Amino acid sequence: MKRTYLYLTVLLIVASFSIIGCEPLQDFDQENLVGTWYTSDLGGMYYTFYENGTGRSENSAKQGLNFTWTLDGESLVLRYEGKEVGLGYDDLVVTTLNATTLKCYYSSDPSDKLSFVKQ
Repeated sequence: MKRTYLYLTVLLIVASFSIIGCEPLQDFDQENLVGTWYTSDLGGMYYTFYENGTGRSENSAKQGLNFTWTLDGESLVLRYEGKEVGLGYDDLVVTTLNATTLKCYYSSDPSDKLSFVKQ
């Protein structure tokens, strides 16, 4: 009987730490993403997101690529047209998204942070 209580106590402690250690996924409003964003982090790039899930990235010389986008929780995925599968997408984790600011990082490298300002 004591052994059963010990197992249950240990199980309860482990479960408590598991729940406490998990951060909930943030859920961002897609309406805030729609519009044109500028970042100097990539040498000066503009990203325009349209309501229909499409968009365009352009440098200051107006050279760019069309893309489709999805925002699911904190995951923002951009799939560029005309690029090979695996090479033509950005998988980003959004940390801030409001009417004026977008902050994110590449899911493959959390130290590679990007900061955008809505135009």
